[in-house]
Amino acid sequence: MEELMKEFEENMTEIEEGMIIEGEIYSFGKDDVIVALNHIYDGIVPRMEIDENDLVTGNKLMFEIVKIDDEEGRIILSRKGAFAIEVIKSLENCIRNETPIQVRVEEIVKGGLRIEHRGIRGFMPFSQIDMAYIEDASEYIDQILDALILEWNEDDKNLVVSRRKLLEKEKSVNEEAFFETIKVDQTLEGTVFKLFKSGALIDLGSTMGYLHITDASWTRIKDMEELLKVGDAVKVQIKSINKEDKKISLSLKDITLNPWQTVNDDYEVGDIAFGKVLKDIGSGLLVELETGVVGYIHKSEIGNKKFEEESEITVEIERIDQENEKIGLKYFDEDTAADDYEVEEKENTTLGDIFGEIFDKIK
Repeated sequence: MEELMKEFEENMTEIEEGMIIEGEIYSFGKDDVIVALNHIYDGIVPRMEIDENDLVTGNKLMFEIVKIDDEEGRIILSRKGAFAIEVIKSLENCIRNETPIQVRVEEIVKGGLRIEHRGIRGFMPFSQIDMAYIEDASEYIDQILDALILEWNEDDKNLVVSRRKLLEKEKSVNEEAFFETIKVDQTLEGTVFKLFKSGALIDLGSTMGYLHITDASWTRIKDMEELLKVGDAVKVQIKSINKEDKKISLSLKDITLNPWQTVNDDYEVGDIAFGKVLKDIGSGLLVELETGVVGYIHKSEIGNKKFEEESEITVEIERIDQENEKIGLKYFDEDTAADDYEVEEKENTTLGDIFGEIFDKIK
């Protein structure tokens, strides 16, 4: 009995109206909820004041004492006042621990979105909705979003939140984990995020990688738009990784067959081929053939002809050195070749070919 009385006295709390106290949901009916207070008192609160998600037997919530009813031995409670205090404490904890809160988007207002969090209205600037620019924010209306608190003022209930800051934080965590798993020569799937004249940003999911134009194709291109467009799904190979600066260099051409590997199947000495002039290096021309291999024409094979970069040219294959990736070319002048053909045809023409019909008539 003495131990029981001691426990009773320890749990006995002096209560008064207006006090905020913790209670445990004991039971609930259609209209009211019975709440156990410190295992000593019972309180009653209207069911409509408690969120249905919180209405679970054994669940502990904070309540405000509205009235002490000595006759019934019960205490009239309210969830509303305690709820507001609970929300404020929760916001303060979220700020301190940098944990996100859930907000519901109510409407679009000047400069951003009007949001609501557990009865407190707030604001999310357009710049804080996403990491990328949002052109039309109407899709977010009535959505529940996770966000971090940027500002909170209890006096005027000013709440400003950022979804972008949370996304950036999550991206940083995912990026760290991503860089621990990847390695050079690994093949990844990505999406073309942005194109530049000399390269492209490839979205790899957890981070971005850069694809330089020289690593995009075995054939020479002058603009990445010749090969890719934003939104394209691509497979790329990692060329290099800089974990400190969080940079990844990618290659698109290295996962396709090097044209030098099949050069002997594609060309034979004496073949006539089409190419494109890459550069005049003084001693001759560098010419890219259709498969992507680059050959060389000595200036002695060109004569007085002048060729600009990107000019189309017809060449004859003189020699192939697959091991050292070299092809010797000869300029093929189609006009001269046609003249030579006509001369050869004339030289091989007989009188019978010329006067055949006349001889037939004479016969």
